[in-house]
Amino acid sequence: MTIKSTSSNGNFELYNEQSEKIADLKYANIFSSRAQVSFNGNEIEIVPADFWKTKFEIIKNGAAYGTITFDWIGNSIITVQQKKYKLKTRGLLNQRFEFINESEEKLFEMKPSLDWKQMNYDY
Repeated sequence: MTIKSTSSNGNFELYNEQSEKIADLKYANIFSSRAQVSFNGNEIEIVPADFWKTKFEIIKNGAAYGTITFDWIGNSIITVQQKKYKLKTRGLLNQRFEFINESEEKLFEMKPSLDWKQMNYDY
């Protein structure tokens, strides 16, 4: 699976192993904290839930679906349908991201690759 950056304002596209686009995430503009995701025929919104933007709500097809919160050490805690997942940053020079379930099992890992021509990270 590949996540490709499509612009400098944080937009991404998700591709499967056959290089078929399966999702895309778009922000309204570079300063926006609201994102729209099209995935598997569903429209998903990610909107700030507090003034400090440390908590976000996930809204799927107009209904509350989950939350994303950030802890003080930089982890993202994603709660979807009563299940919690954690996105942890690992490494300093060889940075990567680990997606972990409630049992602390690593489900997958994302490794960034920088495109120097466009100054975008793909994963």
